[in-house]
Amino acid sequence: MATLDSSGPGVLQDLVQPLDLPAALLDLGLAVAGQLAQLADRAGRHKAGTDQTVLDQLADDLQPLLAGAGLRTPESSQWEGIDTDATGRVFVLREVPGTVLVFDQALETLVHVFPLTVEDDPAELEAWEADQNALGEGVLLLRNGHLFVVKEDKPRQLLEFGLPGAQAEGLRADLPIADTGEFPTPPESRAVFHLLSAWDLGGAAMERIGDLSDVTVGPDGRIYVLSDESRCIARLQTTLDPQDRLIEVDRIWGLPERLHQPEGLVITGDWEVLVAVDHPEPRQNLFLLRGLDT
Repeated sequence: MATLDSSGPGVLQDLVQPLDLPAALLDLGLAVAGQLAQLADRAGRHKAGTDQTVLDQLADDLQPLLAGAGLRTPESSQWEGIDTDATGRVFVLREVPGTVLVFDQALETLVHVFPLTVEDDPAELEAWEADQNALGEGVLLLRNGHLFVVKEDKPRQLLEFGLPGAQAEGLRADLPIADTGEFPTPPESRAVFHLLSAWDLGGAAMERIGDLSDVTVGPDGRIYVLSDESRCIARLQTTLDPQDRLIEVDRIWGLPERLHQPEGLVITGDWEVLVAVDHPEPRQNLFLLRGLDT
């Protein structure tokens, strides 16, 4: 069982001046590494100052692909999280309805649609339907073909999804793809992923982490979560056993005071921490931090 560092939370420090990029580009940019320039060019075709975020604007660009797959794009795209694999494919988590959309590297073809369902678990279904503003906020691809999703709140959870017949395997350091492997997608273009297991925050994590806003993998193979409400980054315990129902953290780092409403998180191979804050104007909303490796 993980034990929270008794020395208290560290505080990350600014490494450089905040960058003036659209807040949503952290999700559809930095996590896609080399595609950042391409995405910035596409986003630049839209006039600044609109009510939509860049994610919503890109969703508008991709609307014909979504419509062709029978998917309706609401007023807001509901795109909340992203991960990629070594093929360059982009896996986008849509909060409502819970779905993972898989695009090709150029974001020109919708390759797969993976609806997420919790209907096999009545208790989880009740929690899933209780508040549609507190559902999936981040996604990780696992080498076993499972999807690891963080649920924002009510309750704060980590969820494992897989294809019908799959068994929960939990989480360990060798499972997250983290851009270094290919996610084993099913042959069908549309496949439903079912809930396999769920973990609630427990112990000190439940008391000190008010919500879950994003999830990523560090250079050490460990899983890190971002909390908007508690303004911190937390490192999860090393492994998650599918038989357990609670998850703890073993370290927490506070964010600098000027980061308001942090919603996106990326940790580079050099331990540079990129945090995006959520506001509509492209100014001071992407911050480069240091101190996570200490």
